[in-house]
Amino acid sequence: MSTQTRIVVKATTGEKVQLTLKKKDSTIMTWRTAKETARILALPMAERILALRTRRGGWTRADLDSLGVPWPPTKGWRQQLIEIEDAGL
Repeated sequence: MSTQTRIVVKATTGEKVQLTLKKKDSTIMTWRTAKETARILALPMAERILALRTRRGGWTRADLDSLGVPWPPTKGWRQQLIEIEDAGL
């Protein structure tokens, strides 16, 4: 899991916010409404993982990056994140 990911939330017109994920070598952007972003960030990890799924049942690279999951995700990444949160790390 990456510890170098930084999330910058920048308000724009209306209710849209820009989530910019900055890492050493790249910047990835994705768009969500401010309400949706706040709702997702407040969820427990297991529910947050499910809330970030796309309509087709997967996850975008930007969303995985926001969780600290490297691309491509390794087997067991979801359970690892849940266990980390449960341990309070």
